[in-house]
Amino acid sequence: SSTLIPMSTAAYQGNYFLLSNTIENGISTVIYKSVFPEETIFSKMEVNCSKKQYRKVGEGINDLIDMTSYEDKGEWIKPVQGASHDDVIKFVCQNS
Repeated sequence: SSTLIPMSTAAYQGNYFLLSNTIENGISTVIYKSVFPEETIFSKMEVNCSKKQYRKVGEGINDLIDMTSYEDKGEWIKPVQGASHDDVIKFVCQNS
């Protein structure tokens, strides 16, 4: 099942869909897909709604099964306002 994620700008040439959101210890682990005319990108990120921060933890192209999980999750970062990941984070945090 997937839920359409509304985007704040029409500049994005794709549609974004939330595929899953699991919450553990206040951290949401989110998988979503970005569907573009030429490809579909699957993204996985951890979201800390209370701090309004995220980190990407995986990505795959055209097939969810081929998603690569990042061994080094990196630092927590603040989303860039108006970017697609910012819209995803806002949607996840408003609907959790």
